[in-house]
Parts: sequence; structure tokens; C-alpha cells
Amino acid sequence: MSELLVNILEKGGTYLAKVFRLSIIEIFADERFFEMLKFCPASIPHWREIAKKITMFCYHADKNAIITEFVSRVPGGVFVPRQKELDYRKKALKQLCFMIYSGETDDF
Repeated sequence: MSELLVNILEKGGTYLAKVFRLSIIEIFADERFFEMLKFCPASIPHWREIAKKITMFCYHADKNAIITEFVSRVPGGVFVPRQKELDYRKKALKQLCFMIYSGETDDF
């Protein structure tokens, strides 16, 4: 699936990147995303390329906006148990690390 998505983004450019942006972010934000990468490590280069293309096509004016978008998705509040809050932060840190890993030198 990831290889197909890379090909679609390469051929469709900015238009298709904007169409698929929210769906890709939802996949990336899913708790099972990193479990999938453990199960299928061969897909890591494809997901890295997907992250690069989404950043390049959708956030070209402000590449840090995608980082802000991921961090803002971390739920929180007064009544969130401490362990749950730590789990949310752990997940956000993984996403942040993957986005930095996916970018080029000095992108973010």
C-alpha cells in the first residue's frame, strides 16, 4: 500500500497530496502505525517518502506547520490520567521523530 501511495503522490503532485493529506495524517496518527512498521520494516522507506512529499507539497511555505499539526493532535486536559498523558506524549514524540527522520537536512 505504501509503495502505491508514493507512486500516486509522485504522479499527482500537489493536487493529490492535498487530497490525501488528511487521510495520510490519520494513518500516521493511528496508534497502530508504528506497530505496522515493526511488522513490515520494508515499508519504512516508502512512508518516509510519503512524509517528505506531504511536507513538500502541502506545507512548502511553512514546513514546521506539520510538526505543529501533529503536536496539536495530542489530547489532554485536566481529567486525563497521568499514564494516559504519558502515552499520548510518547506517541507524539514518535511522530515528531519520524517526521524529522523523513525530512532533509535542515528541513525543520
